[in-house]
Amino acid sequence: MRDGELYYCIGTGSVLLVIMLALLLVSIGWICMNAKIVYNDKDSAHKYKVWSIGFVVFMDVCWIIHYLDLYSLIGVIQILPEPPM
Repeated sequence: MRDGELYYCIGTGSVLLVIMLALLLVSIGWICMNAKIVYNDKDSAHKYKVWSIGFVVFMDVCWIIHYLDLYSLIGVIQILPEPPM
């Protein structure tokens, strides 16, 4: 607090989760587009989609758990002793 003003520092956990969700959606879209281009028969394309999307979702969940361990979800609000310069 300086001259009656409070200075806050917000955490980044929720921002990282939004970025991870955007990357997940882009990855799923990319997999679906490539399945139609790469595979001619529907059975192989379906297997590719299921395994690839399952792997991407698994990795995304692992990254989200990792980020939730490092950063707060709702943002840690701290009162700084000095205002940022």
